[in-house]
Amino acid sequence: MIYDMGASKTVATLVEYKVAKGRHGKEPKVTVLGVGFDRTLGGLEMTLRLRKLLVEKFSAHYKTKEDIRTSERAMAKLFKEAERLKQVLSANMDHYAQIESVHEDIDMKIHVTREEFNSLIDNLMPRVTAPVEQALKMADLSMDQVDQIVLMGAGTRVPRVQEELQKFIGSKELGRFLNTDEAIAMGALFQAAHLSKGFKVKPFGVEELVIFPVQVNFISKQKQENGEVIEKPITRQVFQYKGVYPTTKKVLSYLCSSFFLAIYK
Repeated sequence: MIYDMGASKTVATLVEYKVAKGRHGKEPKVTVLGVGFDRTLGGLEMTLRLRKLLVEKFSAHYKTKEDIRTSERAMAKLFKEAERLKQVLSANMDHYAQIESVHEDIDMKIHVTREEFNSLIDNLMPRVTAPVEQALKMADLSMDQVDQIVLMGAGTRVPRVQEELQKFIGSKELGRFLNTDEAIAMGALFQAAHLSKGFKVKPFGVEELVIFPVQVNFISKQKQENGEVIEKPITRQVFQYKGVYPTTKKVLSYLCSSFFLAIYK
């Protein structure tokens, strides 16, 4: 299982890796068995909450003529510092957030602990394992049948997230062996080279799932025995749920005039 927590979303993908027969003999192949996701859970939400804490501490420690929230420049500085602080607190138990002349020529220095950071994101933790449960349900498998969970995305570096995942998987070990930034970049580079005609790479098969069914609606004109032409709405499901992707389907309709075709996903 590949668990990817990025800036704005989290995706858990259950895949099977094997060597299968291909066009050029035996080739490595990855088949997607199940997918789960949360479109709004990611590192950005954690950074915003940490910035809110910095704003509250700044307002409590320093007196200003205007609220720091009214300054877009100051809030941008706080956001940048909150992102840095999140990374530092992932490796250290406490740290100082420091910004020179953040607002009204005030040099800010605020102490923040990992415990405070964990309390900010505590109510997000039930959502951390939800994509994993969704992926297992789609694949009709249990956690015992999964060999390993591989962590991807910068959001998985947060210790609290790793703790929550570890509780869910039990005695299995979290796969922290990849440099998540480099792995994603190299994977995208390999896929681009694979799709390009200007490069030749070793064969590597990928079978994905159609998560959302696709259907086509169109109007078919049929001629009756009395010569009258009637219009009949036709609906055909082109790609079924959990179908294999990439694939090609043809929808045939014999029309000799302008027509309207609607595709729904």
